[in-house]
Amino acid sequence: MALRMSQERARWIVRALKWPAHSFRKDLNRVTRSRYSEHDVSRWLAGGQRHVPIAVAIFLRMQVRAATQGRNLLRVFWGEGQDR
Repeated sequence: MALRMSQERARWIVRALKWPAHSFRKDLNRVTRSRYSEHDVSRWLAGGQRHVPIAVAIFLRMQVRAATQGRNLLRVFWGEGQDR
């Protein structure tokens, strides 16, 4: 598995998780104990760099996995045919 993530993939994940940029930055800084600014986030998602940093790529993949597992748990508890 490659450790790099393209800007398009990062943008797609942030949109799929329905995160505003400030919530994404706040959660990223909380989990990774970093101090990324709004400028850094806009540069990763809007343009300027070819790849997002490795820490951000790992964080986004981790959030996608958590969302997928949460959805699977809801399917188990609420039934196979019901999507919320």
